[in-house]
Parts: sequence; C-alpha cells; structure tokens
Amino acid sequence: MAKVLLKALDILALFDRNRPEWAEHEVARTLELPTSTAHRLLGSLRSRGYVVRTRSGRYRLGPAAIALGRRASDQAVAPSLRTALERVAAETGETAFVGIRDPAGSGLLILDRIESPQRLRVALDVGQVVPLHAGAASKALLAYLAPREIERVVTGPLPRVGPATITDREALLRDLEAVRRVGHARSCEEATEGGWAVASPVLGVDGQARAAIGIIAPVARHSREAEESAVAAVSRAVEEAG
Repeated sequence: MAKVLLKALDILALFDRNRPEWAEHEVARTLELPTSTAHRLLGSLRSRGYVVRTRSGRYRLGPAAIALGRRASDQAVAPSLRTALERVAAETGETAFVGIRDPAGSGLLILDRIESPQRLRVALDVGQVVPLHAGAASKALLAYLAPREIERVVTGPLPRVGPATITDREALLRDLEAVRRVGHARSCEEATEGGWAVASPVLGVDGQARAAIGIIAPVARHSREAEESAVAAVSRAVEEAG
C-alpha cells in the first residue's frame, strides 16, 4: 500500500507550470512504471478529482489537487512570514515569495508567493524547487546553512539552470561569503532567464536560515535604483518577520 501511495504522489509531482499536461504513456516512461500501473493509478486519481482527463486524452491536475495545494500553502506559512510577504509585494510592486529548504534537501522550495499586478512579470509556482546554488533566494538560504551542508552543495554538481548560473565552486563560495557579509543575496538570470532577484534569509535562533524572503522581476524593469529599493524592502520585512 505504501509503495502504491508513493507512486501516486510521484505522478502528481510531475505536473507543473512548464508541463501541465501528461499523456498516460509519458507518465509511465518518465517514472519507469508499467503502462498498466500508470493507467490504474491515473484512474484512481481521476476518480477522486486529483487529475482530470482532457478531450485529447491527456491529464491535468484536478480541482481536488488544486484545493489541497491551497490549503497546504495557507497552513504552512507562518502569519509573520505572510505579513512580511504582503509588505514586500506592496512596496516593490513585484512578485514576492517565501522559500524554504526542500524536505528532500535538494533545493529551495517556493512555499508562498504574491504575484506582481503588472502584466509583464516572471512566473513562479508555489511548490517549485530551485537548486540551492542558483538564484538570490537559494543563495540567501545556502549561505546560512551548517558548514557541512554548504560543503555538500558546493562540491556536488552545479548544473546551469539559467544563463548566469554560478557553476564554479570557488566563485559560489565567494558569493556566499558576500551574502553573509551584507545579509542579502542578489542575482540576475541565475535561476530564471529574463529575471533578476534579491532575497534575505530569515534566521532561526541557531543562526541558520529557516526561510528566505525575496522578489523576482523581469530584467526589463531592472535598474540600480529598483534593485536597491527591493533590497531595502526585503531587509525590513525580514527584520520584522524574525
């Protein structure tokens, strides 16, 4: 029973903004499942409303999955973080978000976000996982992890996920040192093509990061003034949230 549940959860985890629809055979191939197993699991998820089948025969997340995700987001974000997030979004006019360490330990999990009201904005999904070496929020979190955790990340693979991702160990270590020195991180197209970001860590009593609050915006609206204003807004919000 536990294995069946895990396989069903693996199927739900496939659906995201970049690929919202999957065919049955694609699910089977990606997760290395027998076609009959994928068919049975998708049927079960469909019967409970967690996936729906389109006219073309492909699958999308259903209303039950969407409702569950919203409830999880509402319950997972502490009131102080949500208040800080709302303040950052209001002050900057850009997409503001909260990220935490992915439970699997592989990256930064986007826990909550408030999208910019502007038509041109950078897409960011709740539940999205960003590698710990890529982007402002990831670096803000990584810089304040335990030394052994930092070493594990910087000595492992550092894949390029954006045009300017830092893929060199020594360069990443220098950047993390700078983050600790000033208390915030900055990036431009490190994790998302066409996006720039700033973020600050929310520290626990042990001095390690328990979350990161940041903003992400399109490079078309980047300026030194906008960046400094975002740094100030995020820093104030983190201070209040802490």
